[in-house]
Amino acid sequence: VLSACPQQELVFLEEMISAWHYTRSAKLGLFELDEEAGNPLAPTEGVKLAPRPPCTEPHDIWIKFLQERIEIAKYCSQDQIDMYCDLLQRTFDIQVGSKKGTMSRHVSAAGTRFRLLNCGMSLLQGEVMSKTLSKHVLRQKIYSCSLDF
Repeated sequence: VLSACPQQELVFLEEMISAWHYTRSAKLGLFELDEEAGNPLAPTEGVKLAPRPPCTEPHDIWIKFLQERIEIAKYCSQDQIDMYCDLLQRTFDIQVGSKKGTMSRHVSAAGTRFRLLNCGMSLLQGEVMSKTLSKHVLRQKIYSCSLDF
């Protein structure tokens, strides 16, 4: 779709970013709240000790698509780079160790979480972002998010 209609690329990107932020605000997929697992040492017998991983597969596919688009945008569109930076800025938080994180801390979500962090690092390490405060803040948010796991 994007290669067939390059004039619609920014419109598609805006819609995709708004859908991303909706999943974050609705706490879907990667952004699900972690359910408390039962304590295996609890004295009650009614506790079910079963893993309850979040459904991160859709976000995993989405992040792989974002990685590809970010690599393409590095060479052709500063507007798209700015939009991806805004997406990452609004996705990550600077908070470590709070009881309820904005992203799932479940072990099954680790790969998806760190793939998204890798997208941000690829933007930071290239020369595509100017040396601004937003670059510094994005770096801090990426580090905080990785330590919050």
